[in-house]
Amino acid sequence: MDGVIKNKFGYCKYGFEDNYVHIYDLFIYSDFRQQGHARKILNEVIHAIRKKYNGTIQIVANPKETFVDKCKLKQFYKSMGFEVFDYYG
Repeated sequence: MDGVIKNKFGYCKYGFEDNYVHIYDLFIYSDFRQQGHARKILNEVIHAIRKKYNGTIQIVANPKETFVDKCKLKQFYKSMGFEVFDYYG
Protein backbone atom coordinates (compact mmCIF):
# COMPACT_ATOMS: atom_id res chain seq x y z
CA MET A 1 0.00 0.00 0.00
CA ASP A 2 1.37 3.40 -0.94
CA GLY A 3 0.51 6.86 0.29
CA VAL A 4 1.19 10.45 -0.62
CA ILE A 5 1.00 13.71 1.28
CA LYS A 6 0.74 16.74 -0.98
CA ASN A 7 0.33 20.46 -0.33
CA LYS A 8 1.14 23.72 -2.09
CA PHE A 9 4.79 23.47 -0.97
CA GLY A 10 5.54 19.99 -2.30
CA TYR A 11 4.82 16.32 -1.78
CA CYS A 12 6.10 13.16 -0.16
CA LYS A 13 5.40 9.56 -1.19
CA TYR A 14 5.77 6.48 0.96
CA GLY A 15 5.13 2.76 0.78
CA PHE A 16 4.34 0.03 3.27
CA GLU A 17 6.47 -3.12 3.00
CA ASP A 18 6.29 -6.28 5.11
CA ASN A 19 8.42 -5.06 8.01
CA TYR A 20 9.09 -1.36 7.37
CA VAL A 21 7.79 1.74 5.65
CA HIS A 22 9.91 3.42 3.00
CA ILE A 23 9.75 7.09 2.10
CA TYR A 24 10.75 7.12 -1.54
CA ASP A 25 10.04 10.60 -2.78
CA LEU A 26 10.22 13.96 -1.05
CA PHE A 27 10.07 17.13 -3.10
CA ILE A 28 9.69 20.76 -2.07
CA TYR A 29 9.15 23.32 -4.83
CA SER A 30 12.19 25.58 -5.23
CA ASP A 31 10.40 28.77 -4.11
CA PHE A 32 9.63 27.16 -0.74
CA ARG A 33 12.94 25.50 0.14
CA GLN A 34 14.89 26.35 3.29
CA GLN A 35 11.69 27.47 5.04
CA GLY A 36 10.89 24.37 7.10
CA HIS A 37 8.39 22.87 4.67
CA ALA A 38 10.27 19.58 4.31
CA ARG A 39 10.12 19.04 8.07
CA LYS A 40 6.42 19.94 8.14
CA ILE A 41 5.47 17.58 5.34
CA LEU A 42 7.60 14.78 6.83
CA ASN A 43 5.82 15.28 10.16
CA GLU A 44 2.51 14.86 8.33
CA VAL A 45 3.83 11.69 6.69
CA ILE A 46 4.99 10.31 10.04
CA HIS A 47 1.58 11.05 11.52
CA ALA A 48 -0.19 9.27 8.63
CA ILE A 49 2.15 6.27 8.88
CA ARG A 50 1.79 5.99 12.65
CA LYS A 51 -1.98 5.62 12.28
CA LYS A 52 -1.30 2.24 10.64
CA TYR A 53 2.22 1.21 11.58
CA ASN A 54 4.58 1.70 14.52
CA GLY A 55 7.85 0.23 13.23
CA THR A 56 10.85 1.42 11.26
CA ILE A 57 10.57 4.17 8.67
CA GLN A 58 13.36 4.08 6.11
CA ILE A 59 14.59 6.70 3.69
CA VAL A 60 17.47 6.95 1.22
CA ALA A 61 19.58 10.10 1.32
CA ASN A 62 19.99 10.49 -2.40
CA PRO A 63 19.43 14.16 -3.27
CA LYS A 64 18.08 14.92 -6.72
CA GLU A 65 19.68 18.37 -6.76
CA THR A 66 23.48 18.70 -6.94
CA PHE A 67 23.57 21.63 -4.49
CA VAL A 68 22.09 19.55 -1.65
CA ASP A 69 24.74 18.44 0.85
CA LYS A 70 24.26 14.69 1.35
CA CYS A 71 25.80 14.69 4.85
CA LYS A 72 23.44 17.44 6.02
CA LEU A 73 20.52 15.64 4.39
CA LYS A 74 21.38 12.43 6.24
CA GLN A 75 21.58 14.32 9.54
CA PHE A 76 18.22 15.96 8.85
CA TYR A 77 16.59 12.60 8.13
CA LYS A 78 18.13 11.06 11.25
CA SER A 79 16.83 13.99 13.31
CA MET A 80 13.35 13.06 12.05
CA GLY A 81 13.82 9.53 13.43
CA PHE A 82 14.29 7.72 10.12
CA GLU A 83 16.61 4.84 9.39
CA VAL A 84 18.80 6.38 6.68
CA PHE A 85 20.50 4.58 3.78
CA ASP A 86 22.92 5.82 1.11
CA TYR A 87 21.38 3.90 -1.79
CA TYR A 88 18.46 1.73 -2.80
CA GLY A 89 18.84 -2.03 -2.71
